Amino acid sequence: MSEKGHLAFLQVKNSKALCLKEFIEDMLKGIPGGVHVILTGTYPNGTHLVAIGYHYLQKTIFAVVGHCDAGSMAPGMPYEMKYTDDHGHPGVISLFFKDSNLIDMHN
Repeated sequence: MSEKGHLAFLQVKNSKALCLKEFIEDMLKGIPGGVHVILTGTYPNGTHLVAIGYHYLQKTIFAVVGHCDAGSMAPGMPYEMKYTDDHGHPGVISLFFKDSNLIDMHN
């Protein structure tokens, strides 16, 4: 995508190749909800990437990968969980959760 001038963060669901999802899940296992980890790296074509793991709920670890210039890593607006906490998380995650349910709002 970056070769065509597009910058984005995309959710990683099942794929584990080249995105360190298994590594992220191992790092966040047993850690309370609201905690996140940010990893940086370079794709083989030279594109600088950011991988973010966020412990969303007690058993759910959310992972996104994107271009380093596609969003802010500064703390964003907290996502209101059923059991809220005082942990901030990267701004790009705040934006994702703010609008990610819009696709299903018609249901």
